[in-house]
Amino acid sequence: MKGLRVVSTPTDPMTLTNYVYVAPGDGIHSGESLEINGHIYRAAEDSLIKSGTIALNARQRSTTHSGISELISFKKIDPRGIVPLSCVKLEIDLASKFGSPNQLVIDVIEFVPELRRMLDGHVLAVGQQIVASHAERKLILSVRTVETDGADPTISRGMMNAATLILFGRTKTPAIQLVNLPDEMTTSTLFPEGFTFSATGIGGLGPQLEEIFRRAFESRLYPKSIIRKLKTRHVKGVLLHGPPGCGKTLIAKRLSSMLGCKNLTIVNGPELFDKYIGQTEANIRKLFQDAEVEQRTHGEDSALHIIVFDEFDSMVKHRGSTRDSTGVNDSAVNQLLAKMDGPEELNNILLIAMTNRKDLIDEAVLRPGRFEVHIEVNIPDEAGRLEIFQIKTKDMSANGLLAPDVDLCDLAARTKNYTGAEIEGIVNNASSFATHRHIDPLNPTKFHDPEKLQIFQDDFEKAIASFKPMLGVAADVLDRLTSDGIYPYGPSWAELVSFCGSYFDTIRSSTRLSMISLLLHGEAGTGKAGLAAHLAKISGFPFVKVVHPAQYIGMTELAKCNAIREVFEDADRSPLSVVILCDIERLIEFVHLGMRFSNAVLQTILVKLKHRPSSGKKLIILGTSSNLPLMHELQIEEAFHASKQLMPLNRDEQRSILTQMGVSFVNAEEENTAFNELLPKTIPVKKFIVLVERALSLRVGEVAGENVLTADDMAMALE
Repeated sequence: MKGLRVVSTPTDPMTLTNYVYVAPGDGIHSGESLEINGHIYRAAEDSLIKSGTIALNARQRSTTHSGISELISFKKIDPRGIVPLSCVKLEIDLASKFGSPNQLVIDVIEFVPELRRMLDGHVLAVGQQIVASHAERKLILSVRTVETDGADPTISRGMMNAATLILFGRTKTPAIQLVNLPDEMTTSTLFPEGFTFSATGIGGLGPQLEEIFRRAFESRLYPKSIIRKLKTRHVKGVLLHGPPGCGKTLIAKRLSSMLGCKNLTIVNGPELFDKYIGQTEANIRKLFQDAEVEQRTHGEDSALHIIVFDEFDSMVKHRGSTRDSTGVNDSAVNQLLAKMDGPEELNNILLIAMTNRKDLIDEAVLRPGRFEVHIEVNIPDEAGRLEIFQIKTKDMSANGLLAPDVDLCDLAARTKNYTGAEIEGIVNNASSFATHRHIDPLNPTKFHDPEKLQIFQDDFEKAIASFKPMLGVAADVLDRLTSDGIYPYGPSWAELVSFCGSYFDTIRSSTRLSMISLLLHGEAGTGKAGLAAHLAKISGFPFVKVVHPAQYIGMTELAKCNAIREVFEDADRSPLSVVILCDIERLIEFVHLGMRFSNAVLQTILVKLKHRPSSGKKLIILGTSSNLPLMHELQIEEAFHASKQLMPLNRDEQRSILTQMGVSFVNAEEENTAFNELLPKTIPVKKFIVLVERALSLRVGEVAGENVLTADDMAMALE
């Protein structure tokens, strides 16, 4: 190992040889190989070099991290120990962006023999940059990958020879055009070498990423000769749709950042619209301008231009659906369609669009040749949730901040129907619980023992408890429906729960059924909504939503129909769902006077009762009504698969509920008087509970015990 001081190469021709130059008599002979900071270069003697120095061009100095006048060490390498290269992949760029404005056309058939002669016997390594010249323009050739006959992936360098195959990646600069480029000498630079889906850092969306890659990118990676034989065209548009927070924007951002594509434009749909007539269309045309210019210049050698649209539904609504005097929405749709497959059809573009409302998009936009690839980005399954948790806690674990008791598998199992964004929120929330423990409550600006910071399982438990998923269980509504309590009042209650529960078991286990509907009917106050809410709670289904008349007060018919439709669309995104239609006669706004009701809402309910969920999804619908004759007359009853009547409480059931409420009479005589002479033989459960609570509040006289009644108390409550 010896040392020489670095100087620059004295002449331009010397920089183009990729030799390092030394002085004669310094013990290094022409043709010998020197290893400098891990890179191997061939040496040449030249009298222009002063003794004790070594001349490196700018690219060699950059590769070896050497500066002018720096003393560097080197060692001689026996070239016989260096494996020969079978293939090397290069990228071409201009050494300077300034100079001649004319495009440099490189005839590959002429250029490759020159390049092979220049590099014969040189050792090339991945990441190394080589200086070359063509048509008096200096070029930089970057080594992307090297291969040997043994195909050993650990080898990152080797020696060039006359048999080494030289491949070129598509040039990313419009200032260079490669012509006469055989397919076997081209490689795609669309994805970085060694690209894997796991490298995107996106969890739970493996199938979607594979589908995007297969449909939108694979054809662009194949040699053009094969694509010509297939007579297929490249996909121009990919639509990512699904509920918010599931990863649509993340997919677009990560793919865009990882693609070897400099021609990337990200647009928010509403930003394209302008108050001036014609400006919106001009904004859309401008998005395609660079791709059009490059295609005219380079033809099929043009680089790929990617345009990403967020909030896509805002700019391509159904034509005729918006009412404005300018018709700008219709014009925007027409302009986009014309640019995608109009007279001047572009083959060097890929549009990636994202939306939460695919149903709002004009059908013409979605047909083949336009946005023909539709990828649903839905809520992740348990394996996907585990993958997301692992990604989001990777740095915590690597830095020793994740406590040993944290069970990510358990967290994934317990976060059913959580989106990727919601899981990230849980991780952030858990970390905030952990950091809060180390803050001085008397002085929030001070911390104690921050080096002992760790995130425990309990932090995640509290985070999950405080974070409800958008597509989860409407626990607050279910709690309100069961706020009076659930009282198993006897055999009839057990039979009710068993009968209804069997339908949940059926839909859960069936391989044929995707939907079951059950109508609970009975006179007002018999606990139909409470029973439905109780069944939904104990079912364990991850998605439960309640369609209740109180939610739609003041809404127009159209708004109410859309709200009901959205509930069922959300249910279709969950593997197991429960939808409760409470008080159907109130939902359709039925009044006895004149037999009036909302036909639009009625038809929406009837359609949804018959509409089957998507493949792999299962749904159970529970309806409640206090007017069975009306349900029969409006054909609602027959739309349900089954029905069950809830009966008022008999005397024994009344006594059972009274006991469960912790209420008693002062003695047996008072109890018999109340039940045999005062209370009706049958009474709806809600009315009975209200009656008991009223009797407790109206108690007269001195009675031992807070929840002890007399017959007189019950009589006053019945008045």
